[in-house]
Amino acid sequence: MNNQPSSSMNFLIVSDSHGRYLGLRDTASYNVVTHAVSGLSWLYNRKRNLCATTLLSSVEFRPYLLQANAIFFSIGTNSVRANKAREIIPQIQQLIFDLRQKFPHFNEREKITIALCFPCFKELPQFKDEFNLMFNINLYNEQLKILSDQINFSIIDLRITGNHIADGIHVHRHFNYIIRNTIIDYFNEFIERSSINSTVSISTSKPSQSSFRSQESNILRNKKHNEKRKLKRQLYVIKRKLYNEWNLETIKKYLNKLEIRYAHIPRYYNYTLRIQFNNQDDHDLAENKLPTEIFDEKNYKTFINNESP
Repeated sequence: MNNQPSSSMNFLIVSDSHGRYLGLRDTASYNVVTHAVSGLSWLYNRKRNLCATTLLSSVEFRPYLLQANAIFFSIGTNSVRANKAREIIPQIQQLIFDLRQKFPHFNEREKITIALCFPCFKELPQFKDEFNLMFNINLYNEQLKILSDQINFSIIDLRITGNHIADGIHVHRHFNYIIRNTIIDYFNEFIERSSINSTVSISTSKPSQSSFRSQESNILRNKKHNEKRKLKRQLYVIKRKLYNEWNLETIKKYLNKLEIRYAHIPRYYNYTLRIQFNNQDDHDLAENKLPTEIFDEKNYKTFINNESP
């Protein structure tokens, strides 16, 4: 991160072995540093160097935390195989508390993101069978969601299912792109939100009639305005099937190249892309310019090849 432009966002990924094979690279918009440690866990189990708290509190790790705009945790599998969910969640809570005490720039919700734990079928003696292990994983994910609301951090689903697991515990290499694309989408959404927040901050600092209103009325007014915009966008939507290699960054580049005036692209699931528009004209123009197969494998490869230097 040290040699990167200050205008770029710096993302820090702390992961178990699944982070080794993602192939994430720096772009003009962001820089990424990945620390992938095989066996990394939320809890201290025999090997202290495999505990996330130990890693984050080390002197060597401090520069990475100071430079990072946001931190992304992909830890969980090693924890849920060895410990009950009720033992893990308090440890995560304490880790986030300590992290924010030492590094206050992580206080905002989106500055800390934790991935939900995906399926695992390789149980340890603590769990008698696969059923009990999966029950513990599901309980962990539900309690993690509750904790995220209680202490204000974000969570993300990496969209890995049991069908993507190769040996009972690791994601098959053919499906690493799912994790990679989900994380890239997270990066781009974070940057987009940060840009919007920065614009709002600048605009509200200028003298205007709204500055004479009470803070409460301004908040209510802005909330209503945003809700109206959101509802309006939902009126003008087109859907297209998506080849699995597309990610949010390449989709936006492709739409810009096609001169499509879209308003928003929500997070997509089940390989179905939804594109929202501000008005009927923009919607109809896109409907005509985007055939049903526009985001298929052939068009993806053609676009990527043309974009390559």
